[in-house]
Amino acid sequence: MVLALVSALFVVVLSALGAPASGLLGPLLAALVLACSGLPVPIPGEAQRAGQAVVGCMIAGIIEPRVLLTLPSYAPEILTATAMTLLVTFVIVTLTARLRVFDVQTLAWGLLPGGASAMIVMSEESGADVRMVAIMQYMRVIVVALSAAGIAWIHPVAGAGPGAGAAVELAARAPASPLFTLLIVAAGLLVNRFVSLPAGALVLPILMGVVFEAQTGLQVNVPAWAIWLGFAAIGWSVGMRFRADLLRPILRLLPVVLLINLALVAVSAVGSFVVSAIFGIGYTTAFLAMCPGAMDTVAIVARDLDADMGFILSAQFLRMLVVILVVPPLVRRFLLTRQGAG
Repeated sequence: MVLALVSALFVVVLSALGAPASGLLGPLLAALVLACSGLPVPIPGEAQRAGQAVVGCMIAGIIEPRVLLTLPSYAPEILTATAMTLLVTFVIVTLTARLRVFDVQTLAWGLLPGGASAMIVMSEESGADVRMVAIMQYMRVIVVALSAAGIAWIHPVAGAGPGAGAAVELAARAPASPLFTLLIVAAGLLVNRFVSLPAGALVLPILMGVVFEAQTGLQVNVPAWAIWLGFAAIGWSVGMRFRADLLRPILRLLPVVLLINLALVAVSAVGSFVVSAIFGIGYTTAFLAMCPGAMDTVAIVARDLDADMGFILSAQFLRMLVVILVVPPLVRRFLLTRQGAG
């Protein structure tokens, strides 16, 4: 009860301050405070996986299947934006690793733009410092949210995107019954028991939700209280890993983490000029497509602008799938081999 009350207090305060991902950061901070105060609360692994499944359904609800149908029209542009974002991330990770401030695993999982919750889950599976990964991921969410808002203010008119005839405007969809969300969560968790997939509890509900929406024309409807509980389960699980004796050295690294994330976003902003110039895409559209993570935040910003929503969300969704499904083996084999050689 104390954990729930303190979490709610943090969520209210962070929401009032306009902080992104306050529903997740609040429970994480609350768990951190209790864990460092010597009052840890055991969080079952099943609760964390259920939280991931709920968040997966939430992401599926953001993605409109009609948007994904525009992928063939944007293939060269989307592949270029995805490749450039991942290349920028790899370069930043490689250069920062030379400073020997963080181990390579923590850097890779902390900076990869594949969804904060997914990266935290996979970092834990690989043995990285999940606490530092969480700090790096959520600090980037804040940096990306502020950067996207700033770029949108400087460049309020996005211009035409590629394949203008294929542009898709998001339309209001009828929400499905929350019962279907429960079934998708249950099915995702069940399949995850038998299928070896990185962050399967998160990825499988996303895929199932998108298929459900494509077949029914309805929107996956996750009640607000379920989203809060899903975020809370993930945040509590991460926050309870902190200890008072480890908190001070971690806090000393916050300026370094901030500078790394600022560098990542800054280089992505420069790369957006290249994509914009090569393919004739409006700069705001290119930047929002290349933003390293925070797909839900990017979707909110893009909705209020003259931006190509189809291109932006397609690029974000494709990169998320690539990072979650393809990058983990590369991180484990290449980066870990490099660390061992060093």
